[in-house]
Amino acid sequence: MRALVVVVLGSQALLSMACGRPPSLVWEGTGAARQASIADLTAALPAASPGIPRGPWGDGVDESLLLMDGTAAEQPHVHQRHDLTVVLLSGHGTLVVEGRRHDMRAGDVAHIGRGKVHAFAPSGSATALAIFAPRLEAPDSVPAPAIGNAAADAHSPPPLEGSRAAWHPAARAKAHCCADLTADALAR
Repeated sequence: MRALVVVVLGSQALLSMACGRPPSLVWEGTGAARQASIADLTAALPAASPGIPRGPWGDGVDESLLLMDGTAAEQPHVHQRHDLTVVLLSGHGTLVVEGRRHDMRAGDVAHIGRGKVHAFAPSGSATALAIFAPRLEAPDSVPAPAIGNAAADAHSPPPLEGSRAAWHPAARAKAHCCADLTADALAR
């Protein structure tokens, strides 16, 4: 059922962009019903790290939804206790999962299973709805150890602030990476 909702959200974003109306998000979950334009919502997002504002959109019984808007590449990271489904609402960029590159544009949907090393690098600005399942009860973003000297690369993205590797030492110890997840690979 959750996958069906994600596909519908992605289709709505494509349809509304084709009609010239700015895309909006509709919430009919727990709490008060609401609808707002993506532009208004992203303007109010706090910067979780340089160039990557993000904030909660809502929590269902079994999932959490976060809105992300950014111009900077993410550092490669994993989510050890959550699966992630991303609906790209606007913009385009490159998603790298376990070394596999996926060019993405508005309306595309990606599912990333827990424990998979991934990072997204927008080409310009991009906005996405990130759906975590099960529901987020605590931070679950663990930086993946860099292979090689990515810090020496002038195009290296900033570290992902707000990640809580120390929050769960066992998850940090299990974090893994693949050779293609360097700043060079994201820039290609």
